[in-house]
Parts: sequence; structure tokens; C-alpha cells
Amino acid sequence: MPSTVFSKETAAYLANFVVSADEYEFLLRLLAKPERAAEERHPSQLQKPSKLRPVAVAKSRLGNLLSADEIRLQATELNEFSLLVWRTSSRLYSATYLLAFAGRYIAYLRAKGTLPRPRLLDRTRIKASLSLALLLSLYRLIYRVTSSLHAGVFSSQARKFRRKHRQITKILRSQFFPAFTSAATAGLAYGLLPKGPLRSYGAFYTATLAAEYGFNYVTAQKQFAWLGQQANSWILFPFSIAQLLYAYHYDRDCVSKPFQLFMSKTVENYIPAKPLAYPETLPWPSPEVVVNSLSQVTLDKYPPFNSPILYPDSYVLPKAYSSIDPIVSQAHPGIKNLSCALMHPMEQSCSASYVKSLSRQYLQFARYILPFFTAKTLLSVRHADMNLTKLKLMEMARSATKLNLFLTMVSSTIWSGLCSSQFLISNNVLPTSRMKVIGFVAGLWAYIYNSGGKQQYISVARMATESYWKSLVKHNKVRTIPNGDVLVFAGSFAVIMSLYDRSSGSVESGLIKKVLQLVSGIPPLEPVPASTPSTPNVEKKSPRDAVHL
Repeated sequence: MPSTVFSKETAAYLANFVVSADEYEFLLRLLAKPERAAEERHPSQLQKPSKLRPVAVAKSRLGNLLSADEIRLQATELNEFSLLVWRTSSRLYSATYLLAFAGRYIAYLRAKGTLPRPRLLDRTRIKASLSLALLLSLYRLIYRVTSSLHAGVFSSQARKFRRKHRQITKILRSQFFPAFTSAATAGLAYGLLPKGPLRSYGAFYTATLAAEYGFNYVTAQKQFAWLGQQANSWILFPFSIAQLLYAYHYDRDCVSKPFQLFMSKTVENYIPAKPLAYPETLPWPSPEVVVNSLSQVTLDKYPPFNSPILYPDSYVLPKAYSSIDPIVSQAHPGIKNLSCALMHPMEQSCSASYVKSLSRQYLQFARYILPFFTAKTLLSVRHADMNLTKLKLMEMARSATKLNLFLTMVSSTIWSGLCSSQFLISNNVLPTSRMKVIGFVAGLWAYIYNSGGKQQYISVARMATESYWKSLVKHNKVRTIPNGDVLVFAGSFAVIMSLYDRSSGSVESGLIKKVLQLVSGIPPLEPVPASTPSTPNVEKKSPRDAVHL
């Protein structure tokens, strides 16, 4: 802090907007360490052993620095709460802006000149960083006011107000009022983010988190405890797969990339590969062409198949399926359905083809699952207890087998369900909607792995919800409103902050808890142990019942 430009009082006053007195003192202690180490290496240079504190040593050795006491003295002239909000918001703004710039610059370097060089000052990054910083500062400022209103309505001076305005009093007395009102208002700062897919997905993701944490809060209540036990997270999976499978066949642009990748990798075990003796000059349909043809089969209500081997004169393949002619033209003469001729042309029996595909699929998943689980288990064993290691390896084997079996049965039911459905119901019954039924039945296999994939099931449900919404927008079944994503974010953010404020156990993710603690400035409430006896006639106040500092 240059004393030639600012006086010490002015410098100490401005320093409060950058660091607190305790943080400044910590920095001085860090600066004092190398000086003390140098004195210990050269004791002959010392005339007297110093009895000063490390801060005093740093001040005498490192120049005419301000002391923490001087900064603390100037802080008394300022509002401590305002200083805290300013420091936290400015640091969040700076960190967000620098991280965004670093990400764009790394993308520029990886693109090797194909992308424009990012500028240090960018309006989009400024607005995005300002949005987050303003959200944090608004929440803390409004929370301070609403907490005062919430506490003041209980006072004896507000007795007349309570009698006159009963409905307003009921709202102000709600334990969720301070956090909900503050978050709903501060969440409108989300609108400063530039419009685009990122802003829309952020609002959607926040809404799914609010639904998840709200469900956790409801099922934690005694009267709804049975709901949390019966409706486990795996029950979301059948409904999610039903929507994703239907959208994959008819609205593929509305399906997320991870599910498309899963389908493209597993379909290779259920469609015929190119024969070794097949001429290289002739085209062979790709897996994507085969899947598109399967979708067209359902739209055409499952046309029959006449084998060209038995009926060469009457064999006519519709023009829409000309791309798959190399596969179906050599199909087994006993096959009667076009979908069967496309998926297992060399095997007449659907069940035999299903068993062979199961074995191939099981081995394919095992190549990735077993090494991953083995490495994870070995890294978690930190001591040479052979008995414990064996137990962990056995548990790993059970988990890997369950997961492998679960994924295998899901994928096999998805791809073989089309053949099976033609034998169970008429071709005119639910020609396209049966995809949802097939997906739902395939998703029921999640019961095998119902205890180990909660976050995965929630992620799949999030993908399904996003897919369903995109399908509605694509087919003009919903009308979008201007800045609707901002309103969705504000409402969802209000729900999340209310739950965190009064029931932080509803928020399961440790990372999300840290983010919410940064926004609110208050650590989550720790549950009181059951063994702690209650103290009679003493009112216990939590940090959220006091005015937020």
C-alpha cells in the first residue's frame, strides 16, 4: 500500500474492501515465515533475539506495511455486513470471469487457430459474472431484511399488526418466508445471463434439483415416511426409459447425446454385421440406417415380409426400405416379419437370436465394468488386511455382476422388444406407442440394481424430462413465454434455498451444499443427536433465527 499516494488511514479504509482484518493478519504471518527462516539460518546477523510477534517481525522486515489492528480500526467506521457482501460478491465476480476466460482460451488453443482469439474484455462474460455476483449480494441483503421482518412479527410491539393483518402475519411467520422471498427476488438476476441453451439448461437443471430436494423433504416427514421407502429412486427409471426410447425413434434431435451413444453402442449386438465375403464395392446399411428403418416399420404398422428365396417373383420391397435390401434379401425363408428379417436375418427363431445377443452384450459390458470396479476397490483398500480386502473384492464382484446384468437386460429388452411385441399384440394396436411400453418394461430391470444407482437414475430422469419438454416444443404443444427460464430458475432457486435454510438434510450433494453456503453465508444446520437431552424453559435459537450477518 503506497504511503506516498494514500495516508495510512485511507489505505486501511480501502483495504477493508479487499480483505478482512483477520485475512490480512493471516497474509502477514505468511510473509513473516521466510524472514524468520532466514534469521534462523544466519543467527550471527541478529543483535538481539526478537521477542516481537510474527506480525511485528513482518512489519519491521518487510517494510512499512499496515497492521491488522489499523485495518480493524477503520472497519468500525463501515458496515461489517456490507463489507462482507462486497468482498464475497467481488471475489465471485472475479473468479467466474477468470474461469470463463481461461475456458475460452483453452478451447482456442485446442482448436489450433480455427476459433477466434478470445478477448480479455467480453460483454457476455461480464454479464454472466455480474449475474452470479448480483444474485449472491441480493440474496444476502434481502435475507437480512426479511429475517428482521420474520423476527419482528413475533415481538410484543407487533401485537396490533398481527390482529389487523392476519393473512400477512401468517405469511411472515412462516419459517420458509425469509429464504423463499430472498431467493425468489435474487433469482431474477439470472436474467442478466445471455439467452441461449446454457441459460435454459441451467434453469431446467435447477428445477430438477428443486424437485429432488423437495421429495427428500416430504419423505423425511413422519406422515410420508412410507413414501420414501416404497417409491425408491429406481422407480423413475422405467418412466424415463419409456420417454427416451420413444423420442429416440421419432424425435431423435430431442434426445441427449449420452443416451444416443448408449443406443448406438448396444445396437451393434442386435443387428447383423457385414459378412466377410460381402463385396467391398456394394453398399451395406449402417447401424443408423437400420435403426431408422426399424422406426419406419412401426410407422407403417409392421408390413409383412415375403422371402425372395421362396417367392422370387412376388418379392417386392417398399421403396422406403431400399437401403436395407442387402440385409433382408438374404433373410431366412421362415421369417414372416420385416423387423425380424432386419434384426436377425440368419436366425428364424427370435428367442434363439435373443439368447445369442444376451451373451454378446454381457461380455461387452463386462469388459468395461469389471476393470473399473476392480481398480476402484483396490484404491479404496489402504491397509494390508487380507480379510477386509477379500470382503471388499467380494462386494465389488456382487455389485459389478448386478450392474452388468442390469445393463444387459435393459439393452436386450429394448432391442428385442419390437420382435416380441408382434407376437403378443396385433400390428394395428399401438403401432408406435408400444415403444413406450417396451421402454417401461425394460426399465423395470432397475429393480436388480435398486440400491446402488440413485444418482444415475435421477440423471436419466433429468434427461427424460428434458427430452419430453423438447418434444412438446418441437410439436408446438406448449407455448413458450418470454424469459420463462428466468422465472423457472427464480422459483426453483427459492425452493432450494428454503429447504437448505430450514432442512439442509434434504440437500444430499456435498458440492451443492458448499455452493448454497457460499450464497447464503450460513453453514448448514447440523442435526441434533438423539442422545442430547432437551433443556426445559430455554429457547434455542439457530443461526437462521438471528439477523444474518
